[in-house]
Amino acid sequence: MNRNALHRIVALPLAAIMLAFMLSASAPPGTGAAALRPDAAPPADEIAGANAAASRVYLPLVVRPEPYPPVNRQWELEFIRLLNEERVRHGLHPLREHPLLTLAARRHAYDVGINQMSRGPEYCSHTGTDGTEPWHRVEQSGYPGRYEGETIHCGAHDVAFPLQWLLNSPPHRAFLLSPIPVEVGVGAHPIISDVEWRRGSHSTVVVLGAPRP
Repeated sequence: MNRNALHRIVALPLAAIMLAFMLSASAPPGTGAAALRPDAAPPADEIAGANAAASRVYLPLVVRPEPYPPVNRQWELEFIRLLNEERVRHGLHPLREHPLLTLAARRHAYDVGINQMSRGPEYCSHTGTDGTEPWHRVEQSGYPGRYEGETIHCGAHDVAFPLQWLLNSPPHRAFLLSPIPVEVGVGAHPIISDVEWRRGSHSTVVVLGAPRP
C-alpha cells in the first residue's frame, strides 16, 4: 500500500469526526441529548422553554349559542318601551327586561309563529305544541323569580298594534298594568303561513315576573 492510499484511509474517518463535531457545536443549547425516536415525546424543558411561545396554538373561543336567538330584537325592545310608557302614564313603575323571561317568551313566540299559526288562527294558544304551559316554560328557562303571567298576540304587522289590542281587552289591560310585576320578557317571531295577509306579521309573547322576597 503506498503512502497516498494510506493518507486517504486515515483522512476519511477524521473528516467524518470533524463534521460530527461541527454539527454538534452548531446545535442550540440544550439539544445535545440523544436523538428522539419518531414516536417519542419532546423533553419537557423544550415545551416549557423560551421557544414554546413560537409554537403555541390558540384555539377559537366556543360560545354556547342561544337556544332561541332574537329574530326581531327591535320589535321586542320597542314593545317594552311602549308598554313602559303606558305604565308610567298610569303612575306605575316601568318593567325591566330579564333575559330568562325573554328566553321563555321567545320560545313560545317561535312556536306560535312557526307551528301554531301555520294551522290557522284557532291554534293560537298559551299551550305550546310540545304540551308546555307558560309556567313550565318560565321554570325551564331557569328564571329565579316568581311567574306572574303571560299574554300573547298572534299576528301583527306593526309593534304598536298588539299592545293597543291587548290594552283594549280588560283582562289583558289589568295584567299589563298591574303594579305587582317588576320584570318582563318579550319574544317576537314572523308568522309562517300561506295566507297572504299574515305574511310579514309577527307573533308577540309577553311574560311578566317578579323577584322572590
